[in-house]
Amino acid sequence: MAAVRSVLLCLEKQKLLRAFEWAVSEYNRMNTAQVAAMKNGDGPMFTEHIAAAGLRMDRAKYAILKRQEEHGY
Repeated sequence: MAAVRSVLLCLEKQKLLRAFEWAVSEYNRMNTAQVAAMKNGDGPMFTEHIAAAGLRMDRAKYAILKRQEEHGY
């Protein structure tokens, strides 16, 4: 039973890490789009999207930290 629980916990950790990786990628894509827009003379078109992506990134990060605090890994 402990082995099954250990595997499930590892799967949960992997899920959280994938969510964080996706959120960081999304945040970076939005910033890259913003830079490209500014180079083309457009205004700050992605400010709200960048802020929302930053929030998702922070939530994913804190979920990982919470899990590490609760489970020790």
